Amino acid sequence: MIRKRQLRAAVPLVRSNVSTISESAKFIIGYIKLVRRNTLCFWIVTWAVTFLLATTSTHARDTQSEKPIDVSSRTLTFDEDFNDIDLSADGGGGHRWYMLRSLGNPVPPSLLSISDGVLSISTPPDDHYGANTSIATLPQDGHEGTPTLFNLGYFEARLRFDPNANNWPAFWLFSETGLLHAMGQLPNSVESHWCEIDIMEGISSNTYGGTVHDWRSGQSAQNVQNKNALITLPPETNFREWNVFGVLWTTNKIVWYFNGRPVSSTSTPSICQSEQMFIIIGSAKYGGAETQTIDVDWIRVYK
Repeated sequence: MIRKRQLRAAVPLVRSNVSTISESAKFIIGYIKLVRRNTLCFWIVTWAVTFLLATTSTHARDTQSEKPIDVSSRTLTFDEDFNDIDLSADGGGGHRWYMLRSLGNPVPPSLLSISDGVLSISTPPDDHYGANTSIATLPQDGHEGTPTLFNLGYFEARLRFDPNANNWPAFWLFSETGLLHAMGQLPNSVESHWCEIDIMEGISSNTYGGTVHDWRSGQSAQNVQNKNALITLPPETNFREWNVFGVLWTTNKIVWYFNGRPVSSTSTPSICQSEQMFIIIGSAKYGGAETQTIDVDWIRVYK
């Protein structure tokens, strides 16, 4: 399996040298000659180029019929402006937000800070792949509480972050069944099926991930996801400035939006049509000792 870290290195290189399909063919031939002595590098680049060609054509086809999002006719059902934060201290109780664990370990709330209505979420000091600080709208570790769950709608957040090589910010939707498996509270032998929708996963300076996962565990374990998961924006895109990342989740289609405009879409897996999901937002690391941060201005959900 190719790790995201390898993909991050390969994809920007490919994209920075390719502007059209015809140019990409010339580039592929030259690059294969360059890396043919390194089998791992060859397969990383081959996989990345295949992803590039697939996403280039798929994005154009999938979003050409979509229009900019209009929320004026929708009902606002969740509105978090982070003037303060209603955060559980122990993972339970009647709160809006709950801390997730990082690599199985508790994360101190001190890694969250609010200033002028902006929530900053910073990573733990660990230099491990996946070390993260995340908050969710679901109680944790089996605690009783008041979960905020969602089924269908339009979800958006105004975010900014430094797209450096070790930063892995994310804004996503996950099911309670999936969380129980992730936390090791359900054995892998148990047959389960759940949905995950990644609204935004930071990849590089102008690329982010927009993915829907159809997960299964047990004897039929698998992860089916959309092939057009890489969303590449114009080179002048600046993730260090405020941008709005959104997703429209319907029974038939899932559409990703960047600053209100459609950038990718895919059909909705059957499991995702009825799932009750909760919001997760946080900052994580691909590696490195330096602190990574994501700033959140607001999060909104419309039906």
